[in-house]
Amino acid sequence: MRDKHPDPVVRPLNDWAEDALVRFTSGKFGFLALVKPWFGAALNDFHDDFMEMSKCAGGEILKDHKKLLDRAAATLASRLFEIIQGVCVLEQNVALLKRKLHGLTGDLRAKSFYLLLSKRKVRSEVLTEYPVILPLVINAIHEWRTTTCEFLSRLMHDYRQLCDTFNWTQFEGHLEGWEESQGDRHCGGRAVIIVILSNNRKLVYKPRSLGVEVGFSQLLGWLNGILPEDPLRAAKVVSQEAYGWAEFIESSPHETDEQSRAFYRRQGKFLAIFYALHATDMHMENVIASGADPIYVDVETLFHPQGNVLVGDAINPTWPMSVNMMLQLPFGVPMYGQRIEEVGGISATSARQPKSRIMQLVDTPDAPRLQEMLVEANYVKHLPRRGKVVLNPTDYLRELVVGFEQAARTIVTHKAFLLGASGLDAFFRDAIVRVLLRPTVLYYNLAMNSLHPNLMRHELFRCASFERLYRTLPDTERLNVLLDCERDELSCLNIPLFWRRFEQDVIHDSKGRQLPCRLPSARSVVRCQLLGIDECEVIRQSSLIKRLFGERYPIAESGHNFNTPTPREMALEITKKIHAAVARRRDDVYWLCSMSMRERELTWSAGVLDVYSGQLGVALYLALAAKIFSRPQFAKTSVDVLNTVSRWSAHGLQNMESLGVFTGALGYTYTFANVGILLDRRDIFDAAWRHLEKLDFNRYRDDLDIIGGAAGAILFLANLSSHSSLPSYGVDLISERVDFCATRLVQSTNLVSGRPTWQMALKSIDDIGFAHGSAGIAAALCAAGRLLDRPDLFELASSAIERESLEWTIKYGRAEKPDGNSDKIPPLSWCRGLSGLIQGRMQCIANIPPNHVRRNSIMADCKNLIEVTSNLSYVDNGSLCHGRLGNQMILDKIISKRELGLAEEIRQFAKFQISQKSAGDLLCGDGIYSNALTELFSPGVLTGGAGIAWGMLHTCDDVPNILSLELAK
Repeated sequence: MRDKHPDPVVRPLNDWAEDALVRFTSGKFGFLALVKPWFGAALNDFHDDFMEMSKCAGGEILKDHKKLLDRAAATLASRLFEIIQGVCVLEQNVALLKRKLHGLTGDLRAKSFYLLLSKRKVRSEVLTEYPVILPLVINAIHEWRTTTCEFLSRLMHDYRQLCDTFNWTQFEGHLEGWEESQGDRHCGGRAVIIVILSNNRKLVYKPRSLGVEVGFSQLLGWLNGILPEDPLRAAKVVSQEAYGWAEFIESSPHETDEQSRAFYRRQGKFLAIFYALHATDMHMENVIASGADPIYVDVETLFHPQGNVLVGDAINPTWPMSVNMMLQLPFGVPMYGQRIEEVGGISATSARQPKSRIMQLVDTPDAPRLQEMLVEANYVKHLPRRGKVVLNPTDYLRELVVGFEQAARTIVTHKAFLLGASGLDAFFRDAIVRVLLRPTVLYYNLAMNSLHPNLMRHELFRCASFERLYRTLPDTERLNVLLDCERDELSCLNIPLFWRRFEQDVIHDSKGRQLPCRLPSARSVVRCQLLGIDECEVIRQSSLIKRLFGERYPIAESGHNFNTPTPREMALEITKKIHAAVARRRDDVYWLCSMSMRERELTWSAGVLDVYSGQLGVALYLALAAKIFSRPQFAKTSVDVLNTVSRWSAHGLQNMESLGVFTGALGYTYTFANVGILLDRRDIFDAAWRHLEKLDFNRYRDDLDIIGGAAGAILFLANLSSHSSLPSYGVDLISERVDFCATRLVQSTNLVSGRPTWQMALKSIDDIGFAHGSAGIAAALCAAGRLLDRPDLFELASSAIERESLEWTIKYGRAEKPDGNSDKIPPLSWCRGLSGLIQGRMQCIANIPPNHVRRNSIMADCKNLIEVTSNLSYVDNGSLCHGRLGNQMILDKIISKRELGLAEEIRQFAKFQISQKSAGDLLCGDGIYSNALTELFSPGVLTGGAGIAWGMLHTCDDVPNILSLELAK
């Protein structure tokens, strides 16, 4: 039978190649016996290439031939071992089970397996079973040979220029070796290389143009000329057309406290520069603490737009940068006292760095195993040290802020120069700027996972694994134009890389091919950013720096007094503060809005667009306040913000992943409809209707709950269906959309003990409550049942309420005021607690037919919950979503339900709610204070200042209940 995988035909190996082959196919690289013939042929060919190069001009630096050849062979061995280790571990364990291995110890059995792999028959059987291995090995050998020869020839050619640039006084040095960095491989297997020369000299080879680094160095030189105190230092570079050389920076300590302070003043200056240049990815691995100087060694991601702005035939605007978006600072502040992992170039102390999941080869007594392990990052080069003491950035917050404000104000003062022909255009002309379109870690994980033995059995299986990059959501589907070049790179285990020139908006892949999509040019991004920076913006960003490091202003410093006699006056004061906090940058009008990340961390960004805590919700409240207080300036700002959100989101069709109202695309419709009604602007209401017509409900994430899913969509659309301003076909379109959402809820139903429940997007929480639980879904089903005349939906909803009540009793005991020592104290909030259960039941009662068999039991359950809620007073929180004012907004509506007979209890509860604290110090959710009297506060509706003001107005004015997604009148 003919061998399907014959060994390559090669001439006899030279002495070095033969010796290297023996050394590298035993010991820790023993699995390479599987590809021994190809490995040996590659070593043989490279030896000839190397010897030829050593005879060329500049070849004298390749002095120690054997040492350099061994270094190159070790690099190839590592690459090939990475490809085959998963398959070899599996086959070694199979051979052990089949008793094909000999030896009493693990080492002896491993050597037995290496000998087995060396046999042509066994090798052919393995390569036949895993046909993907050999093409990967051959490609890896080709890339290694090409890139290694390229690197050596470039070093030989540029060596004298490097000696002049780096002030090396003698040219007699030679190459001692090199190390590939731990970074990613791009562009045909090219990687950053640490070059080791004689006389303890080191150099960094980067296989890309360093035009950005050259321009950045010139910019620092300009700034140092204006601010000579604490000058900033950049790594020296030599940039060629397609590659470059950079100074190797050693991490080192400094000695004095003044140097420590100078270090953080310099970091503050860098923070201002990167903020002005709209940079990203300035994490801990891209900065090195060299004495009293922070030196940023990789600045290829300057001028990076925010948001998903990749488009096919148009340029989409990007929202403004905030200092916490560059990965230098903490991205947010911890919630609930949780530990937050940090990668910030300034903030990532050793104790807060993230853990990485890696596959590691582990020896066991029988055979090796590939085991997933959590490994500490333990990166320390960015950490400044005074002697042996590692500094904590929190202790030097003042210096950090001083440096930031000093550099930022200098940039504002000299903005005209920077925007002129001699400024940034001259510094960065023709520079190649990298674009990060997907997380690099996503690419890396896909590439490594594609080496799983199951995927190595067929190329089709392996290619299919890369299809996980395909996107269907409107927010991310534009990335699908990248798929072909992404698959090309990942199939060769390289990380896709995309770039554009400083002044161009077209994007290229690593092979230089132009892609059918565009981004705002780097030049336009930085110009827009610089034009928007003024003194107010410097103060706003400075406040954000302080907040991110945990500083909180005392209320007494504000100069405001909230001890006003009525909730209405308190609401007006908060509204004035919200209005004053708005940022105006050219055509963009917005707030720095807070948002929670992974339910562990709170951060701030202009790019929070939703109703829950973002621009839409605050703009909606400001329109409401404009009507209540007759303040036209509030109305103007509200409309300006809506216009800004419309530009940033392509009229509500981008940058929103879910369908729902509070955190999804329908929030755009809900806000525009309400603002149009409140301000008597038919054009704004019509924009809401056009948006609803264009939305394709099938293409959004299939969340179910009130916050971001189908249930919230139903409640809003049911309320909209009765509005008098709808077009003639409006009710039919709404009914069609409501039917779609109701069908999604019905099809997603799970039966537990014969009763319905649903799996929410937040899998960590119980299916109890209004925002994320059965109470909200039941309310939505009842609203849909009434609109669509579907009795089956009433039945499903009432059964869900019954199951929820049972689960609540099991978890918290009988619904009554808990004993002070009880550990079964139920939550008291709209989203997951008692008041949310009440709202869900009240909305069911409002829609369910009077003669329904379960209506009376739902009413009795609701009355019991209201009595318990009115007796509880432990909520130290003022927000709508999680706190007192949300509870009150719900209970106020029940006063009119006279059959429950609880009006007086609710009025007493309201008096308690409002009297507890001043609005300036109200908690607004997630353990975060509203900070309503400071420069930086949370302006959002559900967990921020706007919601607190809305809740106060609800106690004394006829305003819509946003928690029920009501429309304004």
